[in-house]
Amino acid sequence: MFILLVAFALLLPAIPSARGAEVVSVDLHIPGEHAQVANGRPLLVSAVIHLISVTTTSSVGTVKIIAHHGVQRPDVAVRNETNYYEWQYDNGTWADLLYGRYIDINRCTIDGPNTYVFAIGISDVANVDFRDEITKQWSNDHPWNLTICLDGIEKYTSMLSARMPDYGIGGNLDHYTMVVPPFSTNTVRLSQFYPASAMPYVLGADNIPVTIRASCDILGSQFVFTNISDMFHIGDIRTIDVIFTPPSGWSPRRNTVKIQLNSSAEIIASSSMISLKRVYATEMQITVEVKRADYELLDLGNGLMVEYRKGPIAIPWTNQMSVSLFMVGNNETVDLEISGDNLTILSVNGAQAATLRLDVTNDAEREVNITIKANVPDTAAFVVYKVRRNGVQANPFYTQLRVGPGSVDNPQNVIRSNWIVIAALAVGAIIAIALAIVYMQREKARKRERARMKRKKGGRR
Repeated sequence: MFILLVAFALLLPAIPSARGAEVVSVDLHIPGEHAQVANGRPLLVSAVIHLISVTTTSSVGTVKIIAHHGVQRPDVAVRNETNYYEWQYDNGTWADLLYGRYIDINRCTIDGPNTYVFAIGISDVANVDFRDEITKQWSNDHPWNLTICLDGIEKYTSMLSARMPDYGIGGNLDHYTMVVPPFSTNTVRLSQFYPASAMPYVLGADNIPVTIRASCDILGSQFVFTNISDMFHIGDIRTIDVIFTPPSGWSPRRNTVKIQLNSSAEIIASSSMISLKRVYATEMQITVEVKRADYELLDLGNGLMVEYRKGPIAIPWTNQMSVSLFMVGNNETVDLEISGDNLTILSVNGAQAATLRLDVTNDAEREVNITIKANVPDTAAFVVYKVRRNGVQANPFYTQLRVGPGSVDNPQNVIRSNWIVIAALAVGAIIAIALAIVYMQREKARKRERARMKRKKGGRR
C-alpha cells in the first residue's frame, strides 16, 4: 500500500490556484508497463518514451510540462538536453518546445474531456542516476523536478527519480547437452533431457521492457527458441525451451553451439532520443551429440568417431553376453584390437579373431559385436579397445563390467562343494577310527587289570 501511495504521490497538486482549472491527477509510466518508483519517487527513465497523463478539473487551452535536473531550474544560459525540457499541448497541437524531437506526436492524445496524454522522453545524455557495473547499486545523485502549467499558470510540481535504462537481462543460462540419434531428422527438445528446475530461464530488464533475439554462431537455421518472441516486460521471468532439428544424414559427431541473447528497447525507444542504440548481450551454450542413447561418443580426430558403452554393465557370473561398438570415419581403414581383463573374449563379429581391419565411412555406422564371458566372480572386468590408424595407436578405451557373485548351481561351486563334503567325510572317518582305537586300547587295559586281580586272589588261598 505504501508503494502505491508513493507511486501516485503526483495525484495531489502542490501549488494551489484560486482561479481556472486545477490538476486532479498525474500518471507517469512507460507504455504497456506499470508506474515505477525509485527512492520513494516516481521514476523517469532516459532514452525511453513515457506517457504522462494530466487530468484536470475542466478543459484547458494549453498544458505545459517542464522537467529539469535538480530542485532549482537551471539558468537559461546553461539549459540543454542534459538538464532541461519543455513540452506543450496548445489547442490541439503537441510540441517539444526546445529541441523538437523528444516527443512522439502520434502517441499524444486527449483521453476523455479533461485528460491530456503526452508521449515524451529525455535524451540518453541527460544527467540521471547510473548503475555501477560491479556493485550493481544505483547512484542517487540526480533528482529531477516535474512542473505542470495550465493556461500559463503553474498548478503542480513534484520531484522525480531519473535513471538510465537498464538493458541487462539475467537468468539461468548455462551449458546444456542435447542427444540426437545418428542419421535421424527427428526434432528434439532441450526439455527432454532436463527437469523443469534445471531449464534455462531469462529474467527481463530492471526498468524498461526489452525485446530479446537469439543468434547462433553455427547451425542457426536448425534451432528454434520458444517463449522469447514477445516483448519482455519489466521483471518478466520466462523459461525457454530449445528445439533442434538435425540436418539430413548426420553421422555421429559433437558440435558445441554458442548462443547469444541480445536485448534492446528499440520497440519503444525513439531513435531521435539516443545517440547510440544500446544492446545488451549474454550467452549460453548447447552441445549437440549425435550418438546412440547410453553410449559414449569418442572423437579420435579427423572424423573418426566411436560409440561405445562405458559402463559399468552388470554381467552374471558364468553367463555369456555381448557388447557392441559403432564406428564412422572419412573413408579410411583402421585396425581394432580387442582384449579382456578378468574376462574371456569368445568372439568378435562371430569369429575368434581379436583384431579386425575395418573400412569406415561417414554414411553408415560400422558395428563391432563382442561376445564375452567373465573369468572371476564378484569383481570388475574390462573389455579393452585399441584403435590404430596408419600404424599409430590412439589411447586405449574400455567398457567396464561388474561381474556378479558365484552361485552353488555353478559347476565350479558344485565341485568345490563336493570336495568340502569329501573332506568332511574323511575327517569324520579319521575321528571314528581314532575313537575306535582308543576304545579298543581301553578294553585291553581293562582285561589285563581283571586278569591281574584274579591271579592275586588265587595266591592268597
